[in-house]
Parts: sequence; C-alpha cells; structure tokens
Amino acid sequence: MKKFLYVALVSFILSLPVGATEKNTVLNLLKSKLDTAIMILEKKDMKQEEKNIAISELVMPFINFELMGKLSLGKKGWSLMSDQKRKEFTELFIKRLERSYLKELPFYSDEKVIYKEPVASGSKKVNIPTLLVSKQNEISVLYKFYLSNEKWRIYDVEVEGISIVSSYRAQFKEVLKKGTIEDIFVKLEESKE
Repeated sequence: MKKFLYVALVSFILSLPVGATEKNTVLNLLKSKLDTAIMILEKKDMKQEEKNIAISELVMPFINFELMGKLSLGKKGWSLMSDQKRKEFTELFIKRLERSYLKELPFYSDEKVIYKEPVASGSKKVNIPTLLVSKQNEISVLYKFYLSNEKWRIYDVEVEGISIVSSYRAQFKEVLKKGTIEDIFVKLEESKE
C-alpha cells in the first residue's frame, strides 16, 4: 500500500503545472537567445555568411531536433527505423531546418519581438507566444519548449498558427502513403540543393 501511495504521489507531483519561476526561466532563456540573434543580424560590419554561422552556433543547441524530427515523422515512421537510421534522419532533418531558417536571415529588417505571458502545459512544457513586429505588419510566433535532461529546449515553432512539426508530419505522412522511409531520406537529401 505504501508503494502504491508513493507512486501515486510522484505521479501527481510530475503532473503539476510548471511554476511561475520555471516559466520565467524559459522566457528569459528565449529573450536572451533572440536578443543575441537580433544583435548579430543588426551588425553592419559582418558579412551575411558570418552572421549565418554565428546564429547557427547560437540557435542549434537550443532546439531539440531529435524530438522535433520524431514528432514530425510520427510514431509509425519512427518505429520503422533502426537507431542508426534515426540518427541519419535527424542529421538530414537538422540540415533541412537549418537551411530553411538561414535562407530567411537576409530578409531581417529591424523587426522587434514582443513577448507575451508564458503558458505552462503540464510539468515539462512551456509555450511562449510572441509577436514579430515590423513597420508593415505583425507576425505571431509561438515557441514550444520541452524540459529534457534538465534543459529547456524548443521542440516546435508555430508561425501564424502553422506548426513546423505539423507541416512536416503532413508531408512525411503523404510520402509514406505512397512510398517508404527511404523516400523521405531522398526528399531530405534533395532539399540540399
């Protein structure tokens, strides 16, 4: 009976929502990274290639690419691969995402980020809604964080309500309807060009 009560208590504690301190920790982490990225983008004495490298070094450790890739592929797709194939998939997926955001960096034009109140979802997830404001418009961006190995890292981003994970999941699902995991690898390889 004591063992059951202990398990029930631990389960209850783990399911409690993230506290205000943790939400602020995640918010401050995001602010720090985005502020640094904006400072890099605003540097007039740096070439675009140097900016790309600096921002990649700043952002890459901050994103949980393995979880993002796993969620994008879905349980069925993920289970079809060996550990080695999962590693290869994650590496290709990272390169694909990196190319996508680096392609957009030259278009930065003095946008400002407005941070809204972080929202906890259970004990290991925090979402931070933001607005990217320019002279012409405002774009809503939602950063989704997950606590893994004592580190808060991004596992998904929604831009104007469109999730990166959901978008890739739809694409991968379509490929798997007509083909195999290898076809997804081919698609990710093709996107290098």
